[in-house]
Amino acid sequence: MSAASRRESQEEILEAALASLTDADIPPADDELYGWPDPDFDRPAALAGLDAAELGELAADGSVPATPGWPLSFQAPPGPEAWPAGFGPRDRSRDGPGFADGGVLDVLAAGLPLAGFAADTHDRLVQVTDDELVGVLRAWRRVTSWAAAGELAAVAELARRRPADGSPPAFPGRLPLNVSEFVPEEVAAALTLTGRAAQDEVTLALDLAGPLTDTRSALAAGRIDLAKAKIIAAGVATLSAAHATAVQAMVLPDAPDLTTGQLRRVIARAVLAADPGAAARQREEDLQHARVDCWPDPAGTASLAGYYLPAAAVLAADARLTRIARQWQNQGAVGGIDLLRAWAYLALLLGQDTGAPPPCLLPAGPPAATRGPDDPSEGDPYPGAAPGGKVDPGPDEARIAADQAPAGDRSAASSDRRGTAADQAGTAADQGRTAADQTRIAPDGTPVPAGQHRPMAGGADAGLPPLAGSVNLTIPLATLLGFSQAPGAAAGYGPLDPGTARALACAAAGHRATRWHITVTGPAGRALGHGAARAVAAPDGGDWTVAVTAEPLAAGCCDHRTAEAGYRPSPALQRLIRGRTTSCSWPGCGRPAVRCDLDHTIPHDKDGLTCECNLAPLCRRHHRCKQAERWRLEQPMPGIMAWLTPAGRRYITLPSQHPD
Repeated sequence: MSAASRRESQEEILEAALASLTDADIPPADDELYGWPDPDFDRPAALAGLDAAELGELAADGSVPATPGWPLSFQAPPGPEAWPAGFGPRDRSRDGPGFADGGVLDVLAAGLPLAGFAADTHDRLVQVTDDELVGVLRAWRRVTSWAAAGELAAVAELARRRPADGSPPAFPGRLPLNVSEFVPEEVAAALTLTGRAAQDEVTLALDLAGPLTDTRSALAAGRIDLAKAKIIAAGVATLSAAHATAVQAMVLPDAPDLTTGQLRRVIARAVLAADPGAAARQREEDLQHARVDCWPDPAGTASLAGYYLPAAAVLAADARLTRIARQWQNQGAVGGIDLLRAWAYLALLLGQDTGAPPPCLLPAGPPAATRGPDDPSEGDPYPGAAPGGKVDPGPDEARIAADQAPAGDRSAASSDRRGTAADQAGTAADQGRTAADQTRIAPDGTPVPAGQHRPMAGGADAGLPPLAGSVNLTIPLATLLGFSQAPGAAAGYGPLDPGTARALACAAAGHRATRWHITVTGPAGRALGHGAARAVAAPDGGDWTVAVTAEPLAAGCCDHRTAEAGYRPSPALQRLIRGRTTSCSWPGCGRPAVRCDLDHTIPHDKDGLTCECNLAPLCRRHHRCKQAERWRLEQPMPGIMAWLTPAGRRYITLPSQHPD
């Protein structure tokens, strides 16, 4: 065989290839790679040889131009015009770079790429133009909508995995026939939400996973935000799936360019067009969920509001407040009409006389001259108040209130127009304020126990009637006696400034049903002991004599000193448990312990003790939650509760922390 026809071996081919390489073809060694210029991060070639001092001089002279970086300088590639994701552009020019008006990032659909571009710009916000800054702002709103859609999708998947007790599991991607009623508890604990907020989130998640898939897609793309998704879901709540789909098709195209108020009106018209009976069904359903909420405001004031009430009755009540406020204005009360309406609202609820304004609303000097009945108030947004004397509702509002009342109560609704004297007499009788119950009488007629400080006359808290309802007030003893300005607290409400706490204590002391309890606390505010206080007034009307009997609370290892043989704890043991933990033991539940069940953590019929170490307050809902499938509750130490959810997550609650 000739040399020309012989096949070369692999080794010979490799040697020939290596022999043909030049120096430019040979890659650098590892130690030679360090120092190579990086086009993305290193200096430009024109500045590569300058040291730090020279660069500083150039920057001071303005010789180094500040050029916009990625993604602000990104120019959209040429192509067909696309409808923007998110809120409509301002002028639809679509010719700017990056986040500028009409730039590709200004109209990019929500998702991980947009989140990345927005995050890249975060550290350079001071460098962007106003136009680009608005684009970044719009981008973050779309990213927020996308994130909210992801969160709600996770909630819906959690609900899919939680069929109700006794229901078969759902197929992948499908919801079970009945979802466990305690899914909101898992969501509330995971996201530190209130029970109502968690229930609303679960309801919205199930709606978006069911009949509102188009709304879910718009939210995920950033075309609408979470507030608009909630409005759409609430608007179609009583519609069938077919009608809900039709309403979405009508409102979603224009939803990005509508405010929430405009969208709400558009949906209302679309719902009436799709199903004329839907509004009536929604109204009847909402009336079944009417409620009154009370919550603290940041500055120490409070708010009280009613929801889902009959519209006609609310309008009549609103008109009555205006009439009382205008009457008070004619009697010299100072302040705007809104302020006077608010005080009239409180006076009516407290059963106080509305024939004259409260002292705190009158000027410090001589009373202002009363305006005559024909003297108009220019620019008053609430005309029509009755001048002078007792405030009577007008005939229209009285007729509305009577029509709203049941047949047997219409005569009472009508007679209410004649004044409130009978109501006040009944209230005083109910409160049982007899002479024997009172130690001292304040000028406004309310009893003031000796040793307690009455709120300043004419102050915001002056004139509170004796508290006949159940208000569980916790107040440091030094604050009660006026020696400290430490705050108090009301169960189910929250902290109270010392003046408000003392005013409530005075009001509570004026009712014969009031009971005083003493809780001894440690440095951290945890209860160490709890007992009852029995106050006995001196025969000569002097200071009270207070006898306190307190029992120590178990901590750490329980010695079962307070254990009882029966199932139901004695009143003394109940007071110990509720003194240690003043609200429901579920994380974040604020229902006062006095309105909760005292639950045996280990069931009594399974050898659970009726003892401090095995009892805890649970509201009825969370008592049932503890008994649901795959839920567990443990009490490793007295008052320390460990909740184990179906997902295996553990949440710990501690005994209440009392005011210092």
